[in-house]
Amino acid sequence: MRSVGEGDGGGGTLRSDLELAKREADLQGLPRNTWSSVSSAMQQIFADTSRLPVYKGELYLELHRGTYTSQAKLKWWNRRLEGLLHGYEYLTSVLFCRGDDVQALRASLSEAWKAVLVNQFHDILPGSSIQKVNEEALASYEKAFALLEKAFAPYQGDYLLNTNGFVLPLGDGTALAAFEAGKQSKSKPSQTVAPSSQVRTEWATLALDGMGSITSLLLGEGERELVEEGRALNSLTIGEDYPVFWDAWDIESDSLEKQIRLKSLRETERVEDEQRLFITYQAQIGLHSSLKQKMTIHKKHRRIDFVTEVDWKERHTLLRAEFPTSIRCDQALFDVPFGYIRRETHTNTSLERAKFEVPAHKFAALEDRSILFALASDSKYGYGAHAGELSISLLRSPSAPDSEADLGVHTFTYSLIVGNDLGCVYEQASGLNNPPLAVKERFEPLVKVEEKQFAVETVKISEDGQDLVIRIREWLGIGGKATLSFCAHLDAHSLKLANMLEEVIAQEKKCLFRPFEVQTYRIKVRTLSQ
Repeated sequence: MRSVGEGDGGGGTLRSDLELAKREADLQGLPRNTWSSVSSAMQQIFADTSRLPVYKGELYLELHRGTYTSQAKLKWWNRRLEGLLHGYEYLTSVLFCRGDDVQALRASLSEAWKAVLVNQFHDILPGSSIQKVNEEALASYEKAFALLEKAFAPYQGDYLLNTNGFVLPLGDGTALAAFEAGKQSKSKPSQTVAPSSQVRTEWATLALDGMGSITSLLLGEGERELVEEGRALNSLTIGEDYPVFWDAWDIESDSLEKQIRLKSLRETERVEDEQRLFITYQAQIGLHSSLKQKMTIHKKHRRIDFVTEVDWKERHTLLRAEFPTSIRCDQALFDVPFGYIRRETHTNTSLERAKFEVPAHKFAALEDRSILFALASDSKYGYGAHAGELSISLLRSPSAPDSEADLGVHTFTYSLIVGNDLGCVYEQASGLNNPPLAVKERFEPLVKVEEKQFAVETVKISEDGQDLVIRIREWLGIGGKATLSFCAHLDAHSLKLANMLEEVIAQEKKCLFRPFEVQTYRIKVRTLSQ
């Protein structure tokens, strides 16, 4: 089946399409062709599915790898607004359950969602549009953000509302007391500390090289070294990036071979509190750019954040971060919508060699029998996993079709996460991307799921405004039965299975899931007097 028209099939059939079809209609060596509608062709193809070939695994496109990174600001806004909309839909559901008038909030959510979805068109979000389109997209993101901030400002406060489907490890459970400023207290403020090449936490001992990298990461009491010998975690690299054909669309494999490690970073500040150590590095990079990075080492949780600000003025240059580890595994895990996939970490075949840059959403991870080492991000999508090394593309600078692409100041965060299991990685990556909302009141959860392999992915008001919609996913890939519990405002007996369009398809409440399955439910809201 072949589309006709200009470019991606726009503008209708061309004279050249008619001529080509006529000449190929009965040409030796080519399949016979006829004109048909898409629906008729699909009916013919699927009339006998037993004859169709089956391909198991990822249909990886060996092209357009640059779209995972180009136009970084658009990608940052997309991730930010998706998270905010998800969280505000949950908050609106909470207010709806207790009887508040939420019509104005729903209208704001709808308008913001439309802006986000329009910008997910296949040339806008990938970063392959002309300059005017990119400028309009950025303006629409900012407008949607301002709309949401204004609509939900009355509900902001000092309580944290977790709208993720995962438990967020924000502290160690220690109770903290607040004191009026100026009064005598025993609280310990943040302290400026002297530079040192060694850092000890409750979970690891780190050796730093003074250039923003970690040359040793010893877990526990020196039980295991996670850094490859002679290398360093968070090695920032920069190099020439000239695609052969399509500038904004592609990254060539030789671009990765041209990367040179940045050694100009210098420590400028070190501050710590009871939970974290903050180390700031700065440097001039490339020909005209500057970088400031704050390494945030969590003392109690096995995570290190790299909060990065870059004033990017380069052309045809690629900025990356490399994390060479001592872990040896044949496959790496990559987060995708509603689950994860595995990809080979070796290059035995041409198919594997082509995957030098691959897409992922919130994280990529290496895994052996005892540990997971993950690299998470709040807005980056281009990853590499080869042997024991994880890497991530941070910024590009193509010049076509947008001659000003990616120039300017960028702020983003990526994180190193060490976990005992995949659940730990999901929790930390979810917290990085969708932190809790700060609200005025303390709210009990609307719905809980007991088994760890399930996540309450979405809670929202149904499109018809009658019920609550709950979407649950099985993220571990093992299936099973979910045990749900609901707050007092929800009528558990009214739970019905629905499709993605929120249409009821079954009265059953078995909550049985296949691996990676997503299920949608409708449930009635009741007043507490019922």
